Amino acid sequence: MRLLQENCRVEWHTHIIELAKHKLFEPQKSVSETAYELGFRYPQHFSRFFKRWVGSSPSTYRNRGSS
Repeated sequence: MRLLQENCRVEWHTHIIELAKHKLFEPQKSVSETAYELGFRYPQHFSRFFKRWVGSSPSTYRNRGSS
């Protein structure tokens, strides 16, 4: 049961990260708007979550991809 729970958690995180990566390249939206759309109550929590899983902040990720 524990393995199943951990596997589901990883899949959920992966899904959210992939959505976030896609949404961060929508130029008309701020990082905060993206965070709210993905269900985060606070943009800071989204930024921390994103950095933990991707290795860079959402803003840095966005800037790297647009250059």
